[in-house]
Amino acid sequence: EEVSVAHIERFGLREMEEESSAEQCNAKGNRMLGIQDFVTAAQYYSAGLDRDADKELHPVLLSNRSSANAHTGQWTLALSDADLCVQLRPAWPRGHACRGAALEGMERLPEALEAFKAAQQLSPANPELAEIISDIQQTIVERSMSALLQKPVVELPVQQPVQQQPMQKRNQAQHEMPSSNMTADSIHLERSMVGNGNMGGEDKVAGVGMHIMLDENINPPRIKILNVAEWSPLQA
Repeated sequence: EEVSVAHIERFGLREMEEESSAEQCNAKGNRMLGIQDFVTAAQYYSAGLDRDADKELHPVLLSNRSSANAHTGQWTLALSDADLCVQLRPAWPRGHACRGAALEGMERLPEALEAFKAAQQLSPANPELAEIISDIQQTIVERSMSALLQKPVVELPVQQPVQQQPMQKRNQAQHEMPSSNMTADSIHLERSMVGNGNMGGEDKVAGVGMHIMLDENINPPRIKILNVAEWSPLQA
């Protein structure tokens, strides 16, 4: 703050506001910018804007004040001046570059990238713009990768493979049939089956008879085969 006051006294800012032209204010503001007295520089540029009645110097003064405000971290003011500069002189690359700097300071990197690209289109031979664009692109990629790595990992349930039952267990399971509507404790079932091909004899076996029981002690209840015997139509 003391340095700013000294500069004001040295370069006569108070008198300049009454006597200096817009060009003189801009020149003195540039001198303050060169010695990194950004606050005083912004004051000179503001005074120059007040003196610029025909607004011919407005784009230059706005871009310079935008730069001064950016150096002090006043990004909103810097962006506002840059926006006005671009509106007044859209084909001037410096205005777009000032927009990019302000947007970058506000962490609005995609918009900053577009602003610097607009400046590069108007000044394709500028190596500084190419370097800035490359740096911002790299930062965007790095931040995107970092955000992906910080996301929680979703663990999907692993489906257990179906284990094949041994042959003996499969045969036993074939004799157990699940049931949900059986209520009798014991059932005698006679079922005709395909005979042995000899249908002429009366004593030949025509099928089997099964004695089954509903076991309700297990869940779900199952029908168990208790006995299997040969059966013929002549049996009572």
